[in-house]
Amino acid sequence: MTKTITSTELCFSKSYIIGFIIHPMEIRKQLRDILALIAELTHNNVNEDVRHTLVIDRMGLPEHETHKHIHELESLGLIKIQPRMNPTADEKGREYRLLNITREGLQELSSD
Repeated sequence: MTKTITSTELCFSKSYIIGFIIHPMEIRKQLRDILALIAELTHNNVNEDVRHTLVIDRMGLPEHETHKHIHELESLGLIKIQPRMNPTADEKGREYRLLNITREGLQELSSD
């Protein structure tokens, strides 16, 4: 039995393959840039904290996008997001969470 591939299926397949090959490389660079910024702000010290709002401000990306990348870095074990103890606000009145780089995050940056 032969299956005929329609042009719609073919376009979807090409789009999917291109998206799969190119997209992770772009995301990877953004993750690495955010990880490097967290390392810089914490002076490469796993015991030092940085406010996530400071990372958002310094990256210059849309806030929701930076949040997504921060959570992705945490899921990879490269940073740790500290639990929010009390409602704390930064100088702009935004509530924030504290971030730490992990040993794995430092190793990832040194693997270049």
